[in-house]
Amino acid sequence: MAEVWRQDGFAFRIYSNDHNPSHVHVFKAGRVVIINLGDSRTAPSFRENKMSTRDAKRALAIVAQKQSYLLRKWREIHG
Repeated sequence: MAEVWRQDGFAFRIYSNDHNPSHVHVFKAGRVVIINLGDSRTAPSFRENKMSTRDAKRALAIVAQKQSYLLRKWREIHG
């Protein structure tokens, strides 16, 4: 597991032994949301949510802002 970004109390992690499609696990206050990263033509989207709607929407907004960076980190970790 690699923490690849931290912002506004959220920790964004990519697991080295994880599967496609490319996604991040986002943690805050003991809760998690999993967000598919999409690609250059597809926006990030929720896959699984176990945090408040407000926090999940904020996490999704951050992932959308950092999409290219997070995709680059996914490729570095998964080849």
